[in-house]
Amino acid sequence: MVGAIAEAKGVSPMELNDPVLYDCVDVAALEDAFFGPDVSGRSRAGLGTVEFTFGNYRVTVKSDGWISVYE
Repeated sequence: MVGAIAEAKGVSPMELNDPVLYDCVDVAALEDAFFGPDVSGRSRAGLGTVEFTFGNYRVTVKSDGWISVYE
């Protein structure tokens, strides 16, 4: 996500610090929900989308790993 947002803003990922990503979305929960194992230890195969606001940008993360950033 950081790379996609930084690219949209035209900065390096290291310069992406305002706002802090963790203040906009629970990154660990998002990774667990989309990419972590389910309660039985199997890979998740569900479909889903999460959208959140990062500064002036709208970020969409899909369960297939696709990330879109819109101004």
